[in-house]
Amino acid sequence: MRDQVARLAPADAWAQSRRLPVERCAAGTPPDAALPQDMRALVKAAGLITAF
Repeated sequence: MRDQVARLAPADAWAQSRRLPVERCAAGTPPDAALPQDMRALVKAAGLITAF
């Protein structure tokens, strides 16, 4: 997820990244341990929230 910010616009990276954990959990795979930190970074980079 972290490399998506480098490759995509932050808002696009957030849109793509928010689907991945949902799909993984739906398939029975537990979420990655770094998921909260990665998602926080993407949300902040996309400018969706400034206080974290």
